[in-house]
Amino acid sequence: NPLDLIGKFGADAFRYFLMREMNVGQDSDFSLDLFETRYTSDLGNDLGNLISRLLNMGKRYCQSIVPAAGPDEDFEVQLKALAASTADEVLNLYEGMQFHIGLEKTFNFIRAINRYAEQRAPWKLAKSQQEADKILLNTTLANMAEAVRIAAVLLLPIMPTVSGKVLNLIGAGAVENFEGRTKWSNCLEGKTMAQQEILFPRPQENQA
Repeated sequence: NPLDLIGKFGADAFRYFLMREMNVGQDSDFSLDLFETRYTSDLGNDLGNLISRLLNMGKRYCQSIVPAAGPDEDFEVQLKALAASTADEVLNLYEGMQFHIGLEKTFNFIRAINRYAEQRAPWKLAKSQQEADKILLNTTLANMAEAVRIAAVLLLPIMPTVSGKVLNLIGAGAVENFEGRTKWSNCLEGKTMAQQEILFPRPQENQA
């Protein structure tokens, strides 16, 4: 029963699964196991943990204020290039009703943000007394926040509630259209991030 799944996991999670697994205009199979795998892996681990990690580090390392980014190095250049190419590709795919491929590329980008965090390891930079490391720490958090903002905008047509919540959590505010919203910017600089929040509770937590 779709309404049972929506009641348990939320409408956005259900909509994500349908759009991710099913090609518009074609027949598709449904599997509860696959749904729960997508919920746990894509939504919980990839997106949910990224947001939780960003908000937690923002609170610990910069008083929940999005800092100014310093100069780009290789990792930053790669992340920004992927953001630009992903946004262009996803918007074109949405125009062509290829939502499943657009979501695949969006979540590839979300996983890249997680990799960027691992590459920069801000939890290590925060322990350093070197001025260069402090600048790099601010750069890392600023770029993570901006990358998350772009990813959330790309998710807006499929997951409007979750997208809006993510944008509010990072201080971006509501977005009603794509125009100019998928370009890399410093629009979050100085914005206040919210407290850590679990966006996608585990199934057993939903049942509690």
